[in-house]
Amino acid sequence: MQVKTKYSKCFIYVYDLFKSLQKTYLILVRIFVLVLLLRKIANLLLALVLLVATTGLTLNKHYCMGRLQSVAIVVSADTCKDVTEDPMPCCKDTSEELKVDQMTKASFDFKSAPELHLLAVITYVLLEDTYSTLDTKTSSNQPDPPLPDQDIRVLHQVFRI
Repeated sequence: MQVKTKYSKCFIYVYDLFKSLQKTYLILVRIFVLVLLLRKIANLLLALVLLVATTGLTLNKHYCMGRLQSVAIVVSADTCKDVTEDPMPCCKDTSEELKVDQMTKASFDFKSAPELHLLAVITYVLLEDTYSTLDTKTSSNQPDPPLPDQDIRVLHQVFRI
């Protein structure tokens, strides 16, 4: 027969609490690892999008009798010559290079957007309390920290020329 004391009940409670915290910790670690993995995947995808946008893509199209028959990216589009050996006079191949031009800049006309002035006024009115509290300096009753007795370079032994 076991004798249960208040210490054994406390030990059981602490043990159960530890087990639940351990499970929670493992779940948090898994979530953290998943977030890190998703961040790496997102960085790789953004790098790939940037690479494709700067290097560009070639879009090849094949028209037969005025209708678009096939489209291919980078490689040549399937033509009617693949089916028959004689080239058909009604067919046409086009090639289009898709690339972001770094020399062009987007222009913005401020005269056509009077809402920006209204937006600035609304932002100032809504954030006025925030700006006024940032301007006031909070004073502390604590004195300034003491100055070092030695020169900091001598204290840390960093002698760069």
